[in-house]
Amino acid sequence: MTNTGPVLGIVDYGAGNLYSVEKLFRYLGCSVRRIDTPSDIANSDGVILPGVGAFGYGMHQLNQRDFVAPILDHIQAKKPFIGLCLGFQLLFESSAESPGVSGLGVFPGHIEAIDNTQLVVPHMGWNQLHDTGDSPYYLQGIDRPLVYFVHSYWLQTIDPSMGHTQTKYGQSFVSSIWTPTVFAAQFHPEKSGQVGVQLLRNVMRHFAHLK
Repeated sequence: MTNTGPVLGIVDYGAGNLYSVEKLFRYLGCSVRRIDTPSDIANSDGVILPGVGAFGYGMHQLNQRDFVAPILDHIQAKKPFIGLCLGFQLLFESSAESPGVSGLGVFPGHIEAIDNTQLVVPHMGWNQLHDTGDSPYYLQGIDRPLVYFVHSYWLQTIDPSMGHTQTKYGQSFVSSIWTPTVFAAQFHPEKSGQVGVQLLRNVMRHFAHLK
């Protein structure tokens, strides 16, 4: 994607560090705008859902701003979608962080709390992505994919047919997922230096070939 091509919309729902995400995608040559209204989602060629903070707060904000239905419509239409950190977690059904709150439910799965009796929580700092054998397109050209994490909740079980990477922090957890039209990561590519840059460059090249 270039500045004269398709438009990426970054969902502004009061739960994300939009500036650093926006800055990185502009560095990659993408045409980026902030999504403030539901109609902005429908008018975007690709959508980015960033996020930091609590699962329940994030879903409350998406519901209050009427973003849920257009986000689901966008994903179901097989249009490019990127979820980062909290935006990754919200794609699943529920979270131990916010009992009784339904996530977007795009994929089956429950977000669990990291066991703070065994590990330092939050999991903060650099850690490695491990290919599960699916050869993710977004790791091409990256010899040692060290990326930056900040999180207290994680996804440990996933549909085995879904492309994903794992990372080990005491136990293995799902650190990223992909389908032909969705890329989502528990880590922060925008804080992961040149690895984050190359990873998102690979994602955007892949999306550019979608019909």
